[in-house]
Amino acid sequence: MKKEYTVLSNGVKMPNLAFGTFKVNEGDDVQIILDAINVGYRHFDTSAFYNTEEALGKAIKKSGIPREEFFVTTKVWKTCMGYEGAKKSFEESLEKLDMDYVDLLLIHWPRPDEKSDWKKLDIETWKAFEEQLYSC
Repeated sequence: MKKEYTVLSNGVKMPNLAFGTFKVNEGDDVQIILDAINVGYRHFDTSAFYNTEEALGKAIKKSGIPREEFFVTTKVWKTCMGYEGAKKSFEESLEKLDMDYVDLLLIHWPRPDEKSDWKKLDIETWKAFEEQLYSC
């Protein structure tokens, strides 16, 4: 029997199967996501870089299924790394999703380029993530 969820270290259950929204905006993005919801997807992977956060938020609302029944992952893109950039990116993601929270927030590209002090950027970005976690 396949396991449907993985229990994260904080006790949150994350569905093992996720619908990735990369390139969904090349079609009728809200309808594509609604179709995924209708066949049973409850974990969605989006990103500011994918430009699909707004469509995902609209599809979840349109589905009539309570937000709490979904697991939403989004990511901070490499050009938004650092303390202030990550905070701003996260706030913009919540606004586009029209949600109060996401279930998983990731650094999309933890080593943006060879010229940047990427280790420092990762640490600053993570600090902003921790503050967001404890402010919810």
